Amino acid sequence: FGSLADRLGRRVVFIATGALIVFGSILSACVQEFGMGPRCLMMQLVICRGLLGFGIGGEYPLSATICAEGTAPRRRGTLMALVFSNQGIGYLLSALINVILAFSGAPLEFSWRFSLG
Repeated sequence: FGSLADRLGRRVVFIATGALIVFGSILSACVQEFGMGPRCLMMQLVICRGLLGFGIGGEYPLSATICAEGTAPRRRGTLMALVFSNQGIGYLLSALINVILAFSGAPLEFSWRFSLG
């Protein structure tokens, strides 16, 4: 995504990778078995999560690059640390949501769809 961002502009590619993340996440939550068994469900999840992962793979370096290029040199280190620490906070919050869903007795069908979407 880096060379594509250099050619088309960082903002355009940043928006495109964000759209990939949103669509991959929503599609992951909407997969259906269609009466063809769990194999069909798994193939849909692989495709949707692959799309999501492809978007994340472009988003992480672009967010750091945009942050580094758009800030004053004296604040650059602080903001770069915030970009990467917020990723960890997101991981922690997603695990916390799953724990809350598990202990609240939410149905399994709802829990995994909520977690992925």
